[in-house]
Amino acid sequence: MDGERVFVGSFNFGARSANLNTESGFLIDSPSLARRIDEALHHRATAIWLAVETKGLLIGEAANRPVIDGIRELAADVPSIERVHEVLTMHMGPDFLLVNISVKFAPGTVATDMEAAIAGLDARIKGSYPEARRIFVEAEGRAGA
Repeated sequence: MDGERVFVGSFNFGARSANLNTESGFLIDSPSLARRIDEALHHRATAIWLAVETKGLLIGEAANRPVIDGIRELAADVPSIERVHEVLTMHMGPDFLLVNISVKFAPGTVATDMEAAIAGLDARIKGSYPEARRIFVEAEGRAGA
């Protein structure tokens, strides 16, 4: 746009239309109309940009890699956890992170020790990452099961 004129018309992007050029259009010399259309397009473009940028939070974007790695390290530091399988995260809002951790406890770890380990891990994660509001730990692959 040049701020002076507006072209309004149609064009079908296809070989037939390009060769025949049977489309129609109008060139309108009107600075006020050009300015109004430019403003309307600018507002729409801004709205589209905002929608694209915030889409991740609207549909549940994962936490960034340093947060995921930090949570994995906290879980791996628990003595009764033998292996951390997965750390899955999802933002439920700007200050609300859902965390799901899949772990394998060491052979011989009894349920009460697992419960204590999970409670301690929950507290350490929330202390390090206050946005982690809900933490679920799934025990997998117990020996002999």
